[in-house]
Amino acid sequence: MKKVLNPYIEAGSKKSNEPRLIGSILADMLHSNEPFAVAYRERLLKHLFPNTELCIDLKLLTRKPGSLNIGDSLPGSIIHDDERHFTFLEGVQDKKPVNVQRNPRVYKGEFINVVRKEDGTMRPTLKYPKYTEDFGFQDYCIAVAKELIEVSSLGENK
Repeated sequence: MKKVLNPYIEAGSKKSNEPRLIGSILADMLHSNEPFAVAYRERLLKHLFPNTELCIDLKLLTRKPGSLNIGDSLPGSIIHDDERHFTFLEGVQDKKPVNVQRNPRVYKGEFINVVRKEDGTMRPTLKYPKYTEDFGFQDYCIAVAKELIEVSSLGENK
């Protein structure tokens, strides 16, 4: 029976035809892409690093052309496309929006507030009154009416 050598592993050392050490032969074999070597590496490293994907193709999609410099980082997401193929999509870096009050308060009174809507119209809102024996519902209505008359000049230009 004739012994068949693996075509991916060279017999003899690289510098001469001397016999090779078993350690170098095993290292070459375990670093090859043969199914046994791939399975061995995956089992060994999955045990040591369970959140690591080995031997993958990663496609990098960025907004700027070129590769990343050492130490640079990008915000984005990784998509698992195929069995051993991943794609990284760079996220859009929106600037922090300026904190603009949606309906700015034009008038703050004792019984009502007046806000300006986005289309420019004025809108009064009533505050909850604190009723007492001296201040009832009728007193509240009269106070609101007086305040509405005071602020009615704010909306005359609209």
